[in-house]
Amino acid sequence: EPRASLPPRASGISPPVRMAPVVSEFWLDLVAGWVSGAASVLAVQPVDTTLTRMQAVRLGPGVDAGARAVFSKVIREGGTRALWRGTAPMTMVIPFQNALLFAGYGLGERWAKQTENAERMNKTSHSTNSLVSLYAPVFAGGCLGG
Repeated sequence: EPRASLPPRASGISPPVRMAPVVSEFWLDLVAGWVSGAASVLAVQPVDTTLTRMQAVRLGPGVDAGARAVFSKVIREGGTRALWRGTAPMTMVIPFQNALLFAGYGLGERWAKQTENAERMNKTSHSTNSLVSLYAPVFAGGCLGG
């Protein structure tokens, strides 16, 4: 048997679709910087631990201070967890700095685009302003990130 269909809307326009609230780009940049900073600390910490131990090794007769030997010694003495010893302080500092760098760069980039768009609307000469719009994101990121 044929299905009964709903009558078409009088205006012919479908109902509006509700969208999730849009997160501002600043917060996206901040979170992306934080996550990438934390990931970089966790990825690089074993190498950093090995290099720090290599610097602390006192060279004597028969002591191998190469990276492989020191890496193996760290694992032998403390297990694989020893490679990430001392990660907590770095995980507090580096992600915060990275978040500021990302957010600052994003703010600078958006400001530069707004400036460039305003120049196009006014049809002004942008020989010096194009340099400003080119380097503004780098300057803003450097100022905020330290």
